[in-house]
Amino acid sequence: GNAQAVVGRREEAARHLEKLLDESERKQNSNYHVALIHVGLGDHQSALLSLENACDDREAFLTLMGKVDPRLNPLHGEPRFQKVMQRLRLA
Repeated sequence: GNAQAVVGRREEAARHLEKLLDESERKQNSNYHVALIHVGLGDHQSALLSLENACDDREAFLTLMGKVDPRLNPLHGEPRFQKVMQRLRLA
């Protein structure tokens, strides 16, 4: 979904995001992956909320955060992102 959004296929990315969110009602989905789609769509506040939720759920994908996953680069200047990084002891 992130790649689709970044290359301008926003409708496909939004459909993928909707599917993930719909499935999350029935099973555990990764908030981290939801955050990546939100970043690709330029919705930083929703991405940050999803990352905060991923922290609360202690998702394993969070080990990719910080300077490792370049898809999160647009969030690096956000104070909420820095707080997530501090929670994870990555900052």
